[in-house]
Amino acid sequence: MKIRQGFLLKEIANQSYLVDYTKERAVLHSLNETGALLCALLTAGTDMTELQGRILEEYQAEEAQVGKDIAEFIQMLGQIGALEE
Repeated sequence: MKIRQGFLLKEIANQSYLVDYTKERAVLHSLNETGALLCALLTAGTDMTELQGRILEEYQAEEAQVGKDIAEFIQMLGQIGALEE
């Protein structure tokens, strides 16, 4: 799984965005720190197991909750068309 071509992770004024250049006009999707990390990892083609491992390394959280949160984020990325297999 990977961030699709036409989507770029950008930081503007200390705020992270996933920018969708696939539309007639660019669309900005605001990201929190965790979302930005996940998008950076997905840009590199990181798989779900690695994503969960990195988030668990980075944050103090329960494994089950991290898995659920990542799945929800991945679903959101799918809804905006940002993912490719």
